[in-house]
Amino acid sequence: MRNLNLHSFIRGRNPYRDAALVNAGLGVVVIVVAVATGGSVVRAVVAVLIAWVAGTAYSWWRVRQRAARDAD
Repeated sequence: MRNLNLHSFIRGRNPYRDAALVNAGLGVVVIVVAVATGGSVVRAVVAVLIAWVAGTAYSWWRVRQRAARDAD
């Protein structure tokens, strides 16, 4: 029987891609809410792009920190 490691299962094999996809998914939710409530779609898209870049950059920075810590 294979030894399962819960931490590797939760983290996944592609943390950079996973972070970008999660942030994109949250962005889609924000745009859908803006459309559903009659808000400005342009402002929502601009806000989502800024939030996606910031969130993805922060996530990638944390992944690199974790990898460096685990390598030590």
